[in-house]
Amino acid sequence: MLFGKKKGKARRGSPPPDALDVPMHDIEQLVSLLARIQTEGAGGALVLVANQEHNIYVQVAAISQQPDLWLEAVSNDFISQDMQLSSAQQQQLIDLGWSLPSAGQRQSQPNYVQEVQAHDDDTRRKAVELLLLTLQQAYDIPGSTMLSVQVIFN
Repeated sequence: MLFGKKKGKARRGSPPPDALDVPMHDIEQLVSLLARIQTEGAGGALVLVANQEHNIYVQVAAISQQPDLWLEAVSNDFISQDMQLSSAQQQQLIDLGWSLPSAGQRQSQPNYVQEVQAHDDDTRRKAVELLLLTLQQAYDIPGSTMLSVQVIFN
């Protein structure tokens, strides 16, 4: 887990001052930000917050100069109580290729996860499209949503 707080303590109010407002449909800007994380410094994370009040987000972590991306989609452990994912929404995440959270296991992972490879802008675009599709299909976030995007460099 890169970002998030336990339910009941969801981040509320204004996004962090270093967050960017990016329209959900601006895939190219998100691809460009992901490319920066993969090519500059020691890597980092790109966090796409779709609903600050209810703590709805997806994120991707990368190590600089490496093709491996670690994608996460928030689980019910971090979503506010009144926006918990239904069984159908959880199944939608699985249908989109997300692995179930693994709390309590040796390598605990409280969010849904996927590992993908991104070698260039085309494969980065596919990763970003998956994150956005996940927000729309599993979390019912409209495609017209303005995302609060945080770029975190290690």
